Amino acid sequence: FGRGLRPFRTLVVVPRSHADGTFKRLCRASVRGMVQCRDQQVAKRAVQLDLRPGPARPHRSIFVAWNSRLVHQGHTHGTGVAGWDPPLHQPELFGPNEVAAWKGHLEREGYVALADAIPQEDVEKALQLLLKDLQLFSPGLESLGNVQDRHLPRNSARNDLRACGGLCHGSFAWFLRCHPHVARIFERLFDLPQGAPMTGSVDVLALAPRGSSENRRSRQWLHLDYSPPQGQIWQATVQLFPNTVATGQQWERIALMVCKAPVAWMSPRAELALLACCISGAASRATAAVTEGKLHPECQEPPKVGHRRLLPAIQGAPLNATSAPPASSSADCTEKENFLAHLRWLSPDQLMKCLAVEELRLLVPIEVLRYISPCAKLVSHGPMFLPDRAQLLFDRLREREWPWSLGPQVLPTRKDVAAMLSHDAVVVPDAGPSRSKGRSWGQAVKRQAAGERMLVKLANASAETRTRKRQRLGSSMSEAIQTLTSDEVNAAARLTARRTAKTTDQTVFTPAVAPRLMSVSLDSPVFQGRRCSKSTGSASESVAATLLELKGPQDALCALAVF
Repeated sequence: FGRGLRPFRTLVVVPRSHADGTFKRLCRASVRGMVQCRDQQVAKRAVQLDLRPGPARPHRSIFVAWNSRLVHQGHTHGTGVAGWDPPLHQPELFGPNEVAAWKGHLEREGYVALADAIPQEDVEKALQLLLKDLQLFSPGLESLGNVQDRHLPRNSARNDLRACGGLCHGSFAWFLRCHPHVARIFERLFDLPQGAPMTGSVDVLALAPRGSSENRRSRQWLHLDYSPPQGQIWQATVQLFPNTVATGQQWERIALMVCKAPVAWMSPRAELALLACCISGAASRATAAVTEGKLHPECQEPPKVGHRRLLPAIQGAPLNATSAPPASSSADCTEKENFLAHLRWLSPDQLMKCLAVEELRLLVPIEVLRYISPCAKLVSHGPMFLPDRAQLLFDRLREREWPWSLGPQVLPTRKDVAAMLSHDAVVVPDAGPSRSKGRSWGQAVKRQAAGERMLVKLANASAETRTRKRQRLGSSMSEAIQTLTSDEVNAAARLTARRTAKTTDQTVFTPAVAPRLMSVSLDSPVFQGRRCSKSTGSASESVAATLLELKGPQDALCALAVF
């Protein structure tokens, strides 16, 4: 069974720290966790779970669940380097169907280990999927036994948690996340009936090939994760134990971190953030993700070009790996394929600004949608034919106004957007004469109401009635395409103004736009009574441009227009 002196990595826990007052003492004023444990007396109680299989325990997989209020960390035993090294503890193993026994242990100790939660044939399939995912990074790999740390995405942390590179959205991760046995265990944790709607995290993979911990000093980083106010919640890891060298027997750890919670516990941001992760390839946190939509800090920024990464499978685009978006001159892909490729190079934050949750639901594969949004209409009403779902979203996006071609062109970065918005101009032409002794006509905004009235006119010109649209496109137009909201009309007005400025070369206002504040409010005094120019006789000289005030929640159309 491969038990030897080679290093292995598992969970370290402080038994009963969830219920003996340790949690409250460490958190002090906060009751939601998220703290580091610096109490040495608590650290002395820590034990490392020895989950390795052997003749008396011939399991191929282990499902370990622990209370979010339990002090814990990951740790590699047997590195041969001096450092913090808690004693090993062989926990009692339960079968997944021994519900009363393992739930009692979980309540007392704060953690529980379930043997063979994943059937052996599915363990083999999962390991094959992991190899296929890694071959997308390194095509020359022949087996998991050949994998070294350099074959995996770069990891900024001093552990085996792989948050970057899109690996947490590969075939291996989704096979285990969506496994019915994993879902059933979480239903039993929450005393829910089979098939009850639950949402899940898209957490990190724990991958440590042979040699990952060489010359790495072990350290103590015991901590508490987020505990939501809704009630008790559990984190879990699904760890696999290969039985041959070729399938990864000598790895220090092959595991997936996972957390699930009832759909009722999920905030609106949580669904939006989790779906955005499934498009960008980012990793979420655990308990804080399924309730609040929190992501790993390493995944907040757009991926760096030049680092090879997995692009998650979405509607109309399969799972693949690349180190850069398609070149602007690339003709190898269709217009839609180029758009979908660029979309997966955005950060989760950019996607959440660009797309509404209904549109993100259309982008992800149906099994991902069932995992994150089991109550979504597309799930409860039955899956649409997959190409139809992809085409529906693409048609929606094409109807909107973009400041760049929707074809094979690299999307701008956040820095590019900030530069564009600081230099691009918005004109609001005023039909009245300027206040001057002469009779020259200028682009003066004389009154607040005048500028606002013109913006309303532009909005009305940009918004097309549903009846007119049906006449133009034909009666077969999809009813699923919704009419524009007032926020979308406002954004369309802003785009119309920008196009007017470009074509007429007028003196214009400069919008002060931060990437997080993008929607236009017509209800605020946007021009503050300032003029674009001041005239003396027949001559005009420019004055300082008035900043266009933008506020309100971000709306999908304006974000699409900017990003």
